[in-house]
Amino acid sequence: MRRGFTLIELLVVIAIIAVLMGILLPALSLARRHARSVVGNTNMRSLAQTMMVYTNDNDDAFLNGFQGAGGPEVGYPGQDCTDVALAGSSQGSRGVWDFDVPAAPEYTTEFFAYYWYSYLLLHDKQSPVRDEQMSPADTHIRGLRDSFGGSESVQNTIALWPTSFLYSPTFWTDTSRYQPGLPRAENQANAHGRIQYHSSVSFPSSKVLLFERLDFGQRERFRVERDDTIREGYSPAWNNLRATTAVAVVDGSVEEIIMRDLYEKASAPGSDLAPIGTGRVLDEPPVVLSKERSPAAIGGSGRSDGEYPLFFWATPNGVAGRDLPR
Repeated sequence: MRRGFTLIELLVVIAIIAVLMGILLPALSLARRHARSVVGNTNMRSLAQTMMVYTNDNDDAFLNGFQGAGGPEVGYPGQDCTDVALAGSSQGSRGVWDFDVPAAPEYTTEFFAYYWYSYLLLHDKQSPVRDEQMSPADTHIRGLRDSFGGSESVQNTIALWPTSFLYSPTFWTDTSRYQPGLPRAENQANAHGRIQYHSSVSFPSSKVLLFERLDFGQRERFRVERDDTIREGYSPAWNNLRATTAVAVVDGSVEEIIMRDLYEKASAPGSDLAPIGTGRVLDEPPVVLSKERSPAAIGGSGRSDGEYPLFFWATPNGVAGRDLPR
């Protein structure tokens, strides 16, 4: 006569399986996050190499989409120095994007940091959204592509798509904007459209060109509001004290920066690493529509991680300054 399992034996087996799952699932989750981080770093390296190719093909100049002060001229009536435009565009207003919207304080010229790669793709007559401009862990931008189809045209106009890898504004604004001890005001004339050159980079191994907009390796963050510490189910901003941020440096290297360590070194006496000012980082940057459209952006939100020092974004002495302690 065949003997079956007793109830106690079945419960023991189920308990063992539950214990094994409790041990293995966190390890599998960690391995998955590590794999995504590797792919994200590879994508960022690819975008940094694309920028270097661009500078080689454009007389040593870094990408700058703004008209005026050496930026492209398209001859569109009403275009000003805060507009990003496709050089030689035959699209009229459909090829111009306004980066000065009074109703959205964060939507200024420096906001181009989110859209540089999409602009570069359009400049090269390619689709403005591609896999390499996203971290595989960036669910917001991937969701935007799924929602709007990832095409050049959104609501019958040319669209700029955000990227997971931000382009430091010091590479397209005047170096005088980032002088230590002086305010970084958006209404200053030197905030717009200054062509910068590779030869102007004084510290290639210490100057960050691109950086991940959020620490996608973490799935929650802590935000201090008055006397309360609030836990949120979102990744911390790149410049959050608790973040570890992947960066691509001008010399071609890609590495991860522990922001707590950088905060400490920037606050040391005599340090030249403290950024010029603070700012808020958008968790969900929108798709930007051309100047002919109202509203000018869709698919995003104003939610952020709060105000933090703008490391990599507002480097002391601009393109000639240092971001990393070498």
